[in-house]
Order: sequence, then structure tokens, then C-alpha cells
Amino acid sequence: MATFRFNFGAKENELNEKIVSLDECGANQKAEEIKVSLDALLKTDVRFSTQEIVINEETVVKTLNIKHLEETLKASDKNTRSCVLDASLSNKDLVPDLYEGGLKIWECAVDLVEFLEQKEVKFEDKRVLELGCGAGLPGIFGLMKGACVDFQDYNREVIEHFTMPNVFLNLKSSHYHFSNQQLESLLSAKCRFYAGDWKCLENYINHNKDPEQLYDIILTSETIYDTRNQSKLLSFIRSHLRYPYGVVYVAAKTCYFGVGGGTRTFEMLVNGSQDLLVTVSKLYQEGVQREILTMEWRQDNSKE
Repeated sequence: MATFRFNFGAKENELNEKIVSLDECGANQKAEEIKVSLDALLKTDVRFSTQEIVINEETVVKTLNIKHLEETLKASDKNTRSCVLDASLSNKDLVPDLYEGGLKIWECAVDLVEFLEQKEVKFEDKRVLELGCGAGLPGIFGLMKGACVDFQDYNREVIEHFTMPNVFLNLKSSHYHFSNQQLESLLSAKCRFYAGDWKCLENYINHNKDPEQLYDIILTSETIYDTRNQSKLLSFIRSHLRYPYGVVYVAAKTCYFGVGGGTRTFEMLVNGSQDLLVTVSKLYQEGVQREILTMEWRQDNSKE
């Protein structure tokens, strides 16, 4: 398992000099959809660069090795500077407004996959979205269980070089008789990939507010650490969760020391919305305390 570190509260002069400035990358990453490219996926040499995240004896999710991923980013970064690569090489798990930790395997993502399996959540023919996906473990689990899954991360490079190859790698393992072209078609039919800030994405994804394009299940892990972004996450969820039976699963630490976020502050925010109900579905007390929250529409009120 990876080492989990948050470098919260670092002052600008404390950050490694390799970290590029906010002006170079821009705040509030623009919303964009990233199309699947078979040529790009096949450039990722996964033969000696994969690791397996073992949830239990029956569930294994494959993912690219982080060190190999850094080498891939270096090779593609000859002419432009990469905020994501600079952050990773500087051992920074978070650089506010630049990089949101997408190149790490966070323990709450593993918790969430374990929970979804234990709860036997029904994914067949569901529309699913994983917000702040990074490696995409929960979304990939839903995909393997028969859902159509959209993936979102703050950084485009994370989607291109980490999420997409991970999805392709797991599809390839489960559809080993398929050609690469068939896998590309399957990936395009079953998944969409988005990058950008939640505020920018809220009116970008399904901008026509087509009820058929709302999500039955929204998954997110380790995304409520910063109270500044919790309201953006909640607003996005309220706009894109199918009514009245959509459900959201949030995996997070009870408290993220140094930034004030965590499950209690998010719980208070959700309860203040009055149209969504949040409950603690599972509590992990070994190590740093972590929780799985379940959010659903209140059935005693009509959605505005």
C-alpha cells in the first residue's frame, strides 16, 4: 500500500522550487471532456509497470505503478512544464489550485471499493460518476460490475496518463479475447472522461440537464479535505444526481488536520441543504479514523 501524506498548509516559500506558479497553470482548471485515444493508451508499456490493489481474495484492481507513471510524464513533458509531474517529483500530495493528489492511491478509495463489494451495490446498467477519481479504483469496480462509468479529476494529465490507462488495463484483463480496437470501442461506449474544477464542470457535463443523463450513483473518495471546496462538490452533486433514487457514496477521513475538512463539516453542509440526507454507513477506527457516508434525496420533500 502506498504511503499517505497530505502536505497541507505549506507556505509558498516552503514548496519545492520545481512547483510551478499558479499563473503558469491557472486557477480553477477549465472544464473539458477528454476523448479516448487507442494510440495514446498503447504507448503505455504496462508489462512491467503494474501493481495490484487487492481488496479481498476475489477482487483485485490493477493500476499503473506510480514510478513508471512519473517516467511517462517526464517523456511527454519535454517542451512544457507539468504541474502534476513537478508536484509528484517534489513529494507534494497537494498543491492548492494546481494539483489535487491524483497520482496517489488513497486509502479511502480502497475503503470505498471494499464497502461497495460488501454492501453488494447493484451496478448493472447504472449510470455512475466518480468525482476526483485519480487512479479510478471505485469507478473501475463499478465498470467491472456492469455500469457505464464517467470519470472526473481536477487535472487533465491525471486522466490521460493514469485514469484512462488504468481503465483500459482492467478492461483488457477482463476481456482478454478482445482486440485492442474492440476494447477501444467498449471503452468509448461505456465511459467518458472529464477534467476540471467542479464549479466549471457543473454546467459543462450534461449542460442541457437531460434527466436521462443524470447519475444513479456518484462515488468520491478523499475529496472533502478542504472546506473551501465542499460547497462546490455538494452543488455539483445536487445538479447531477438522479431524483428521487440516486445515491452518493463518500469515503473520507473524519478529520483532515490542518485544513478543517472531514466528514463532520461535510455532513453539516449537506444537512443544511435540506433536500439531501446523509448517514454514516461504515466507520474505520484502525489508524486514522475514516468513514463511508451515504447521501440520498429526502423522500419527504420535493426537489426544487
